[in-house]
Parts: sequence; structure tokens; C-alpha cells
Amino acid sequence: GNIMALSVSIGIASYPDDSSDKEHLIMCADSAMYHAKKHGKNRFIRYKHEMEMSLLRLSKLARHLNFAVENKELSLHYQPIVDSNTREIVGFEALLRWFNSQFKQINPQEAIKVAEETGLINKIENWVINQALTDLATLRTIFKKPVTMSINISSQHMAESSFIESLNDKLSEHGFIPQDISLELTETVLMQSIDTPNNPSQKVTREGYTLHIDDFGTGYSSLAYLHKIPASVVKVDRSFVNDDKELKNTLKFMQAMLTELKFKSLIEGVETEEQALALTNLGFDYQQGYFHGRPQPLSYYRGSN
Repeated sequence: GNIMALSVSIGIASYPDDSSDKEHLIMCADSAMYHAKKHGKNRFIRYKHEMEMSLLRLSKLARHLNFAVENKELSLHYQPIVDSNTREIVGFEALLRWFNSQFKQINPQEAIKVAEETGLINKIENWVINQALTDLATLRTIFKKPVTMSINISSQHMAESSFIESLNDKLSEHGFIPQDISLELTETVLMQSIDTPNNPSQKVTREGYTLHIDDFGTGYSSLAYLHKIPASVVKVDRSFVNDDKELKNTLKFMQAMLTELKFKSLIEGVETEEQALALTNLGFDYQQGYFHGRPQPLSYYRGSN
């Protein structure tokens, strides 16, 4: 017969220490089990009071997120990406904002996490893509040049079999081609199926989309695999930009390696003129950060041009 491998995640709650109410006790065990899954599965975790609070927050946020599109609670801010040498804006990154009357401003990372854990990620990211494309047309009119748009995509969404077809449809609806946008994915995501022929990242690059490796230098990816990723631009994480001499040497090494591997380099978190100059001198192609511009709503660009 077939052999089947099983793993189990267990949440433990005890009567009467954690609760003397039967329904509530099951809820406590459920919260602990959720934490066991979140911390790598195949383990048991005992219930602690704060677990329930975070599960409660998750389920409340998920309920609200389900209606966030219809209730017009989502918006996008755009942060400029500049050419290191000319300092001209060459593109924008679309950044999600979620404001809910009960929770106020919700951290974008938390919003994405909730969307991924509750299966709402496709709905949210499809809204982001449509809005970003609508606004890209306006930004091109404002700046009188073909600026591009970078859009963050989750691994869950990109792995969907209908992802490319749906993305192509949205582009043609808005009158754009794949070269007009860049898809940002973290290195961890891009590494996941790197050895599988016809993996999602290869499929999208074959269609003509540009891939950006996001948060480079913070994941656990092996440098031995970097040359296999079909991306064109590597975004070096903001944590490498400060005035530490050792970090400057690391950046020098990174830039030399990326050039050797024929990647364009984009560095995030640039906050001062000194940093901008030093990074240009190190050879970084593109820069992003508060020095060049904060994430702003579309109305800001309409008003400032």
C-alpha cells in the first residue's frame, strides 16, 4: 500500500486553569493550535492568554478586510524610484494603505499577513493592480514620460494558475504592456521553486514582465542560487544604508557581485544627500527613500506638478 507521511500541530488548554467554560476552553486550545502551526507545525504548544487576543484580532481584522474593497477603505501611496546618476524619477512603487474606522491605520505588513492567512490576498492584490494601473496612466501624464510601476505580489497569488492570464487582461484593459510594470517578490519566495522547470517566476518573465527581488540581503537564500533567479533588478534592503564603515564594504561587495551577475541594483532607505552620493559612487543604479521622496497619494503628485 501507499505510505503516507503525517505531521500534527497540537494546541493544549487545561481545565480549570485556562477556563472553566467548555466552549471557551476549546477556543483556547484552538488559539494554541494556531500558534503551533504558525511556529513551524509538527509541534505542541500550551495556551497562554495573549494567544487568544492575537487570534481575536486576526479574526476581527479578517472580517473587516473582507469588506475593505467595497467600503473603499484601501488606498495606494506611491514612492518614487530615481536614477542614481541623473536623480530623475524613473518609476514608482505602489504601497498599500488600509484605514478602518474601528482599527484606524493598519500596518501594511499586518494587512498583507491577514490577507494571506485568510485567503483574501488575491482579492486585495487584484484591487491594488487595477488601482496602480489606473494611477500609472495619470502619473505618466503628470511627468510627461513613461515612468514604470512596481507592484508587490505575494507568492500565494503568483502561484495561482490564472495569475498571468488575469494580469495580462488587466494590462490590456488599461492599455499597457508587461514592460510597463515590475513585479516585486521577496528572495525567499523566488527561491522556493527555483529548481522546478517552468516555475512561476520563469513564466512571468517569459511574458515580458520585469521581476524585482525585494528585501535582498535579509533572507536566507544561498548566493549559489542567485544567478538562477530570472529577475532584472535586485532591491537591496534599507538596513544596509547607514554610516557604518563595515556596511559600506558589504555594499561594495554586493554591488560588484550584482554587476557581475548582470543585475541592475536598487537601494532602499536613502535618507540623506551624503548617502545618495556615496551610493551613486558605489555604482548603485537606482535609489529609493525619504531623501528622494516619501510615499504619497496620487493627489500629491497632481498638486506638485
